[in-house]
Amino acid sequence: MTGRAAPSPAPGLLAAAIVTAAVVWATVSGGGLGVLRSMMGEPLYLATLVDLYAALGLLAGWIWIRERSAVRLALWSLALLLTGAVAAGLYVALAARGARGDLAAFMLGVSREAD
Repeated sequence: MTGRAAPSPAPGLLAAAIVTAAVVWATVSGGGLGVLRSMMGEPLYLATLVDLYAALGLLAGWIWIRERSAVRLALWSLALLLTGAVAAGLYVALAARGARGDLAAFMLGVSREAD
């Protein structure tokens, strides 16, 4: 992985901002829990939820590789469960910023040998 730069934080921040804006728009536009309840019986909606949580599970696996603190692992896992792509975008942005251009540090986190 040497010779390749870590990604910019911008895509993660953009993803988090877009999802946040969409959720705010949907909340303000109405519908609420009644619409959510009616959608729960739709097979495509349920398949989409399975897809979302499978992707978030893969991302959580990456976070578990990178993070050393059990508290941080628990908090990021909870954030993914509750906010989905908002937490994912923020985590990617923070990981990119913290890697300071080092692709290996972005993918694997800070070396445990440095502790």
